[in-house]
Amino acid sequence: HVMNNPVACEDGASMNPAPSPQTPSSRDGLFDLNATERKVLQVVRQQGQVHRGRIAELCGLQASTLTNVSTSLILRGLLVEEMASPSGKRGKPRQILSLAPEGAFAAGVALTVEHLEICLVDLAGKPRWEVRSPLWDLSPEVVAGEIARQLEQGRAALGWPDARFLGV
Repeated sequence: HVMNNPVACEDGASMNPAPSPQTPSSRDGLFDLNATERKVLQVVRQQGQVHRGRIAELCGLQASTLTNVSTSLILRGLLVEEMASPSGKRGKPRQILSLAPEGAFAAGVALTVEHLEICLVDLAGKPRWEVRSPLWDLSPEVVAGEIARQLEQGRAALGWPDARFLGV
């Protein structure tokens, strides 16, 4: 659903805090992923919360390679890691990886003859901010300016850094 005024989505909760200072503050290198990193992110996106052994199996990676790749993605703020709940079995609980919702964001834009709708989604694809604005002038300059203004307003409302914006 699209609101007449900008809002935080769902239960009123706003986006998680911006990634920690450990993560890059500029876009340089943040999304320059190699094929293995992209494959790991794709598997985690498709599987949701998944343990390292399953990721290695699905990607055809050795455990040491997966450790290096996942560490890089965690430090970039694109993945988060948790320990699985103890299963009652002996040994260390499995390490579970999932997408870091605050790791990146993208925008969806819909334009009609009457209004502009914009939705910002986090890396996990969850809508976090939406707006619906009336349009009185459909010239490319006016529409582009309104999109830019609304994107900036949404980004600022959520506290998301420009460096983590994937695009429209």
